[in-house]
Amino acid sequence: MSSFVTAGTQVSESDLLAQNAQNTANNAVSEIANLNDPNQLGPAEKQTLRRKYKIDKLVYDMDIKMLTDAGLSIAELQSTMTALNSFIMPYFNDMGKTEQVDRDQLNQVFNDFDTADKNASNAFNSMVSNAAKAAKEAGDDAKEAGTKAQEAGEAAKQAADQAQADATQAKDSINNIHLGVKNADGSTSTFNMNGNTILMDTAQTIISGKTSILDGTIDTAKIANAAINTAQIADGAINNAKIANASIDDAKINSLNGNKLVENSITANKIDVNDLIANGINTKTLTAVNLNTSTLTTPQLNLGLNGTFTEDFNYTQPTSLFLPKKNKGTLTFNHGVIQSEGRMQTYVNGQWGGMNDSLVFQSGIDNAQWTEVAPGYLKMDLYKQDGTTVAERTYSDPTGFYYTSMLGNKSYLGNILQTSQVQTPSVLAKYIGPSDGELRLQIGNNGSHYGFQVGSYAGSEAVLSDFIYSSTSSHSPDIHITEGGHLVRTTSASKYKYNIKNPDIETTLGDRLLNVHLATWNDKRAVDSYAEQLSTGEEREKSSIDKYYGLIAEQLRDAGLDMFISYGKNHEIEGIQYDRAWVPLLSVIRRLNDKVNEYELRLSKLEGANK
Repeated sequence: MSSFVTAGTQVSESDLLAQNAQNTANNAVSEIANLNDPNQLGPAEKQTLRRKYKIDKLVYDMDIKMLTDAGLSIAELQSTMTALNSFIMPYFNDMGKTEQVDRDQLNQVFNDFDTADKNASNAFNSMVSNAAKAAKEAGDDAKEAGTKAQEAGEAAKQAADQAQADATQAKDSINNIHLGVKNADGSTSTFNMNGNTILMDTAQTIISGKTSILDGTIDTAKIANAAINTAQIADGAINNAKIANASIDDAKINSLNGNKLVENSITANKIDVNDLIANGINTKTLTAVNLNTSTLTTPQLNLGLNGTFTEDFNYTQPTSLFLPKKNKGTLTFNHGVIQSEGRMQTYVNGQWGGMNDSLVFQSGIDNAQWTEVAPGYLKMDLYKQDGTTVAERTYSDPTGFYYTSMLGNKSYLGNILQTSQVQTPSVLAKYIGPSDGELRLQIGNNGSHYGFQVGSYAGSEAVLSDFIYSSTSSHSPDIHITEGGHLVRTTSASKYKYNIKNPDIETTLGDRLLNVHLATWNDKRAVDSYAEQLSTGEEREKSSIDKYYGLIAEQLRDAGLDMFISYGKNHEIEGIQYDRAWVPLLSVIRRLNDKVNEYELRLSKLEGANK
């Protein structure tokens, strides 16, 4: 046996191999400890965290837009997102690397953002509720003012009817009155009254004191080009009056039953709501009113069951943001659902563009988008260039997260967090879970032929692949399953080997192999399976009970050839390395070849001597 000398210490080959094995075991234990360490962040969890981060980032962008447009504070939301970015982004630099992570801080940054998002939603909802309440109060005041005006109009009509009756009586009793006055300057003033006319022809007419027109009617009267400047009706009451089909332009009403409408303009059926709110009209109802360029401060809007809220938008985000967007369209709040419809571009590598019909970014194009945010779910659709066919859809609700595209990619993340279940061909498998009462993983199929199956089958665990079985080759076998269950490739090149030697026992191994005899047998598993099929009548797996020919591993061991035995767990014999067991016969063949050459030489000499 060879030995090595290092640092003055002689180390045998077996000791060195044992040390290497121990080091390998220590490394394996270390790797297992890392996997079990709760503060380790592995590739699979990184993928989950990145998907959650992307969803939180979408919510963050919508919250910032909502709060900014409403004039609300964005400080808390920005602070939590900054902290989240600072902590989580470095872990996304190498998605295939397992790294140490502070689990408490990881949970804290995500929880802080979730709290800030809830606070933002509450602030916006409070603002909308206050605006609705103020608008309702303003409408109620306006309705009350209209009722007062109607009552005043009815009173005026009654007064006019009485005046008409009095005039008729006066006409019947007075047929004609004519008075003339000559003034000192030679001018004259005339007062004339006949059956239907009263004429006062004077330079100036003054009526002083209380003046009443009782029971009279002024009908179809016309005052042309008259001006009434700085007139006041103080402490006057107009009750039960009605003004019908009247037009009041640029009028000023200083006081109306305590509800102030100061400096307000009522023109073309439009009311300046800013002034109404500023001057104290509350708990009123506004019907068919346009609010243009108005600012509602901390309103409470109650849209009721059939109310809607609609806004057009056209914005471009700064290119310094993560995947900036250009978006133009309409935002609608309708029956508890926030819907956004428009056309969108994304800023990538210094260019604005969208996704073409192959789902590849292309500069200069855009995509129609539809987004719904509702109680219980979130849906985002991106359309093909035709604007009507959905190219990609992302959907999330309490049952899980879904993604689908026109390319056939589908994924589902739901109960995988609670049970061993994955249903996503783009990630792992078509199906993992119970099937026909058995746990099984299946990847791909062509009718009854499966690409790959792992799990329970025919009453026991198995790994099956009809696709692999159907793919044939003339190449030598190079697959091996280790005692640890690993599927590995068998190699022979020197680049894969250490400590290559030609052992001295080579000459004896061939003779040992000659002492091993051929054996026949029937496969135990096949016979047991066949017996079960006979007893149940159910053929669950095709199997053969034909006789096999070969060698028995224990007999090879007893012959001193255990180096060609394959061992499994607990160092139990499992099989024979048939691809190598024949090699010792080379020494036997060489000896025979030398004998043949020797005998041919002797025969040649004998034949020469006899000639």
